[in-house]
Amino acid sequence: MQGLRYAIPRGFIGAEFIPEGNAQVAEVGDWSQLAAMLKFGRIDVAVLPQLMVESVFGPGVVNVFQKPAGVLPVSFYLSSDTDDDGLASRLTASVDKCSVDHPLGWEFGE
Repeated sequence: MQGLRYAIPRGFIGAEFIPEGNAQVAEVGDWSQLAAMLKFGRIDVAVLPQLMVESVFGPGVVNVFQKPAGVLPVSFYLSSDTDDDGLASRLTASVDKCSVDHPLGWEFGE
């Protein structure tokens, strides 16, 4: 039995979230190719971060089924010099703002 046909941008971690062992996975060179491949029936599923949906499919997209596939932890290492100009606190705040575990209650899919 043949699985679903997925597409991910080359080098994107999205392949980690494809659950089927018999899935066909195509890699594309650019995020914009995902919408065209879906439109013309070349793939069944495009795997991309929720924040990229509007960029890939256009503003005001309403006919896109979205399903959270997983969460990736993030780590970054900073030089002690970043404390002087406030870079470390700005980076930490940005990561916190993107987190699905954000203390302000932001949830994937809202």
